[in-house]
Amino acid sequence: MNDTTTRRTDSVRVKLAPEMLARLENQAKAFGMPVATVCAFAVADWIQRQENNLSMARMAVLDMSRKASESMEMSEEQMEKIFTPMLVELAKQQGALSQQNFPLEHEWPEGAK
Repeated sequence: MNDTTTRRTDSVRVKLAPEMLARLENQAKAFGMPVATVCAFAVADWIQRQENNLSMARMAVLDMSRKASESMEMSEEQMEKIFTPMLVELAKQQGALSQQNFPLEHEWPEGAK
Protein backbone atom coordinates (compact mmCIF):
# COMPACT_ATOMS: atom_id res chain seq x y z
CA MET A 1 0.00 0.00 0.00
CA ASN A 2 1.22 3.50 -0.79
CA ASP A 3 1.75 5.55 2.37
CA THR A 4 2.46 8.84 0.63
CA THR A 5 -0.27 11.44 0.68
CA THR A 6 -0.95 13.42 -2.45
CA ARG A 7 -1.48 17.03 -1.54
CA ARG A 8 -3.32 19.34 -3.82
CA THR A 9 -1.57 22.67 -3.45
CA ASP A 10 -2.34 24.38 -6.76
CA SER A 11 -5.71 25.59 -7.90
CA VAL A 12 -7.51 25.90 -11.22
CA ARG A 13 -10.65 27.89 -11.81
CA VAL A 14 -13.34 26.73 -14.21
CA LYS A 15 -16.72 28.12 -15.15
CA LEU A 16 -19.60 25.70 -15.53
CA ALA A 17 -23.09 26.07 -16.86
CA PRO A 18 -25.63 26.00 -14.01
CA GLU A 19 -26.94 22.62 -15.19
CA MET A 20 -23.43 21.12 -15.21
CA LEU A 21 -22.72 22.50 -11.75
CA ALA A 22 -25.93 20.90 -10.46
CA ARG A 23 -24.91 17.57 -12.01
CA LEU A 24 -21.44 17.88 -10.49
CA GLU A 25 -22.87 18.66 -7.08
CA ASN A 26 -25.19 15.64 -7.35
CA GLN A 27 -22.24 13.38 -8.12
CA ALA A 28 -20.20 14.82 -5.27
CA LYS A 29 -23.10 14.29 -2.89
CA ALA A 30 -23.59 10.72 -4.12
CA PHE A 31 -19.93 9.94 -3.45
CA GLY A 32 -19.87 11.84 -0.17
CA MET A 33 -17.03 14.06 -1.36
CA PRO A 34 -16.51 17.77 -1.74
CA VAL A 35 -17.04 19.10 -5.26
CA ALA A 36 -13.35 20.04 -5.50
CA THR A 37 -12.32 16.44 -4.78
CA VAL A 38 -14.64 15.07 -7.47
CA CYS A 39 -13.19 17.63 -9.89
CA ALA A 40 -9.63 16.59 -8.98
CA PHE A 41 -10.52 12.94 -9.64
CA ALA A 42 -12.19 13.86 -12.94
CA VAL A 43 -9.19 15.83 -14.17
CA ALA A 44 -6.76 13.09 -13.13
CA ASP A 45 -8.89 10.47 -14.89
CA TRP A 46 -9.11 12.55 -18.08
CA ILE A 47 -5.34 13.20 -18.13
CA GLN A 48 -4.61 9.50 -17.58
CA ARG A 49 -6.94 8.50 -20.44
CA GLN A 50 -5.30 11.00 -22.80
CA GLU A 51 -1.83 9.73 -21.90
CA ASN A 52 -2.97 6.12 -22.34
CA ASN A 53 -4.50 6.87 -25.74
CA LEU A 54 -1.33 8.56 -26.96
CA SER A 55 0.78 5.70 -25.62
CA MET A 56 -1.40 3.14 -27.42
CA ALA A 57 -1.15 5.12 -30.66
CA ARG A 58 2.63 5.24 -30.34
CA MET A 59 2.74 1.51 -29.69
CA ALA A 60 0.61 0.89 -32.79
CA VAL A 61 2.95 2.97 -34.96
CA LEU A 62 6.01 1.27 -33.51
CA ASP A 63 4.44 -2.13 -34.12
CA MET A 64 3.68 -1.13 -37.70
CA SER A 65 7.26 0.03 -38.16
CA ARG A 66 8.60 -3.24 -36.75
CA LYS A 67 6.39 -5.28 -39.08
CA ALA A 68 7.33 -3.07 -42.01
CA SER A 69 11.02 -3.47 -41.30
CA GLU A 70 10.64 -7.25 -41.18
CA SER A 71 8.64 -7.55 -44.38
CA MET A 72 10.10 -4.72 -46.47
CA GLU A 73 13.70 -4.86 -45.35
CA MET A 74 13.75 -1.13 -44.68
CA SER A 75 16.72 0.59 -43.12
CA GLU A 76 16.28 2.41 -39.82
CA GLU A 77 16.72 5.71 -41.65
CA GLN A 78 13.91 4.86 -44.09
CA MET A 79 11.63 3.80 -41.24
CA GLU A 80 12.40 7.00 -39.38
CA LYS A 81 11.44 9.07 -42.43
CA ILE A 82 8.14 7.22 -42.78
CA PHE A 83 7.01 6.70 -39.20
CA THR A 84 8.24 9.83 -37.40
CA PRO A 85 5.70 12.05 -39.20
CA MET A 86 3.01 9.52 -38.30
CA LEU A 87 3.86 9.82 -34.61
CA VAL A 88 3.88 13.60 -34.84
CA GLU A 89 0.51 13.62 -36.60
CA LEU A 90 -0.98 11.22 -34.04
CA ALA A 91 0.13 13.53 -31.26
CA LYS A 92 -1.38 16.54 -33.04
CA GLN A 93 -4.66 14.72 -33.62
CA GLN A 94 -4.78 13.60 -30.00
CA GLY A 95 -4.42 17.22 -28.91
CA ALA A 96 -7.02 18.42 -31.41
CA LEU A 97 -9.56 15.82 -30.31
CA SER A 98 -9.18 16.75 -26.68
CA GLN A 99 -9.72 20.44 -27.47
CA GLN A 100 -12.94 20.04 -29.44
CA ASN A 101 -16.07 21.42 -27.84
CA PHE A 102 -18.52 18.57 -27.74
CA PRO A 103 -22.14 19.55 -27.08
CA LEU A 104 -23.67 18.88 -23.70
CA GLU A 105 -26.41 16.26 -23.56
CA HIS A 106 -29.16 18.87 -23.40
CA GLU A 107 -27.70 20.49 -26.55
CA TRP A 108 -27.94 17.30 -28.63
CA PRO A 109 -30.30 17.31 -31.60
CA GLU A 110 -33.60 15.46 -31.19
CA GLY A 111 -33.21 11.71 -31.65
CA ALA A 112 -29.49 11.72 -30.81
CA LYS A 113 -30.03 10.63 -27.20
